[in-house]
Amino acid sequence: MGRLDGKRALVTGAGAGIGRAVAHVFAAEGAEVAVTDIAQDRIDQVVSEIEDAGQKLGRFLSRLSQTRLANEVAAGEGLARACPTCGRECKIETSQRTVTALDGPLEIMEPQAHCPVCRRDFFPSA
Repeated sequence: MGRLDGKRALVTGAGAGIGRAVAHVFAAEGAEVAVTDIAQDRIDQVVSEIEDAGQKLGRFLSRLSQTRLANEVAAGEGLARACPTCGRECKIETSQRTVTALDGPLEIMEPQAHCPVCRRDFFPSA
């Protein structure tokens, strides 16, 4: 995804200034980054910042993909899907609901179908 995916970088002087900025940019572009500096506390701080940024990005992408998938399936509202139990075509309806994600609430449109033959609710897939 990033321009530096699969690459490795050694950034010297990464505890401050240009070195710190380079370490952050390289990590954001997908590189495995090793950092050095004369002060261990500054190295620890940069590593912590890079890890936090990576976790935030991961949560954002997860949230984005969850929302996109739920909305794609929900876009099929009014369509029918086969019941996984009996195979009968059942109408899909959607409802909006809030899901609690790691970084806060996530509003999604949730598709659901009900089979009147086997009296079963199921969640259709995309």
